[in-house]
Amino acid sequence: MIHLVRSAEVVGDWEKVGKALNEMLEAAKAHEKVRESYLMFNVTGLLNEVHWVLTFDSLADEDAWAASVMGDEGYIKAMTDMSEEVDAVEDNLYRRFDEAWSGPATD
Repeated sequence: MIHLVRSAEVVGDWEKVGKALNEMLEAAKAHEKVRESYLMFNVTGLLNEVHWVLTFDSLADEDAWAASVMGDEGYIKAMTDMSEEVDAVEDNLYRRFDEAWSGPATD
């Protein structure tokens, strides 16, 4: 299983961020390749940080989802709206593998 995590420090309007995140969550949940879509928030440390998690069965499923949202104007608008309210320096994308990583794909 693959977990794609976007972590961002909110420096702007939380209401706009919340609206954008909800739109992105709903768009992700509607995609057949997305197994889970949820948010996490810090309990300690940077309390203005948000983590959006998407779970896929494989990298191929993640790629299929990424390709599909590039043409989704609603998703792109929501992502742009959120991006305007977060610190660009503290806006990071991570990938977690549930299984042992065998290195980068060679084909």
